[in-house]
Amino acid sequence: MTKDNEWNDECFYCDSCGKAFRSPLYDVTKEYEYTIFYDIPRIPEVEIMGAEVIANYCSITCRKKHRNQILKREKIHVTFPGIGPTETCSRCNGPVLMTSFHLAFVEMDTEQNWGQPIFGANVISSQVISVVCIKCEPIPFKIARAIDWDS
Repeated sequence: MTKDNEWNDECFYCDSCGKAFRSPLYDVTKEYEYTIFYDIPRIPEVEIMGAEVIANYCSITCRKKHRNQILKREKIHVTFPGIGPTETCSRCNGPVLMTSFHLAFVEMDTEQNWGQPIFGANVISSQVISVVCIKCEPIPFKIARAIDWDS
């Protein structure tokens, strides 16, 4: 969908109010990820194998207003899970082993670098709003075939 705007359509459109904007971007993303815990005192790491932005917003207010539509469409509810090692599936309430690949829904706030030679973004904040077990949402084939299951 294209619209007339000052950026010649090189921008985002808010999924709540329809406004054209560039930055900051408030989005909701589906990520296939797992958490790596270490035996030594070290912050756990999250490995993301695949991610897809499913909604863009011009403000936190628009994202909050539109959140229920996303939740309904994806058949999830907000649980704001921790990092694990086990959390609760937002569809079936079963366990999600965070050290194995699973689906996570993430709200992220970023500043977009439109003027740079290579487009990029600086993450301002990121929060997992829910996780889904692999029984409810199996890992897509294109992601599963790229995973080194022996490591």
